[in-house]
Amino acid sequence: PAGVGSVSVTTAGGVTVGALAIVNALGDVFTLEGESLTGGTAEPPLEMVPIDPLQNTTLMVVATDAKLDRLGLQRLCVRAHDALGACLRPGHTRYDGDIVFALSCGDREGDLDALGEASFVAMGRSFATAVRAS
Repeated sequence: PAGVGSVSVTTAGGVTVGALAIVNALGDVFTLEGESLTGGTAEPPLEMVPIDPLQNTTLMVVATDAKLDRLGLQRLCVRAHDALGACLRPGHTRYDGDIVFALSCGDREGDLDALGEASFVAMGRSFATAVRAS
């Protein structure tokens, strides 16, 4: 199932990270805790059935009110993609057009590692929200 989901997470330092996901992925979707939301097994099949290209994609946006430079935003993208790898199985296939964008729209100071983890959690939860809303 395809859907749109969004979740925000606030770090202990009071900085917010929001995630928006548009999910139409190949395969199955799982929560961060490993619960299958689409009926698939935890281990993806090792043999892929041929599918039509350009039919599946997952589009992601991560936004924060922290003041981050380009490298900091890249870190948020990396952790958001890590959530994709954890929650979408199989993930990062050649049939999916997955991409994540990140933006900073504030001037708050925040720990980059905490913001990265918030990005991971927010994106993982937004996948679940997207599927449940579809």
